[in-house]
Amino acid sequence: TSAAASKGSLFFTSWFARPLAGHRNAVWSLSIHPFKSQVLSCSADGFVKLWQQGSPACLATYGIDGDHGPPTSVDFIRCQSGAVQFAVGHVNGLCVIFDLETGKAVNRILTSGVSA
Repeated sequence: TSAAASKGSLFFTSWFARPLAGHRNAVWSLSIHPFKSQVLSCSADGFVKLWQQGSPACLATYGIDGDHGPPTSVDFIRCQSGAVQFAVGHVNGLCVIFDLETGKAVNRILTSGVSA
């Protein structure tokens, strides 16, 4: 086992030993930042939250447009430009890219059958 894999496993097990207090419904997706001790979570309550390891409070809460249903998946985007972004997927196939700092949508990816 590599040192990086061991570190990731320790991060995962120690960080998730506590509940994600703040969501009001089921958490459907988590994404661990590859270089920072941060995690994104999305929930059936319609929110995406940013968490910091070692802190029980979330760093930021992003209200996600409910017109396309609640968010079902979330992931950090690794940009070479230095921009910090995350993607949110919806059950209807819509994917929205958000700026992590401003919380504003910067792009929408529509799949077959999804209306803007």
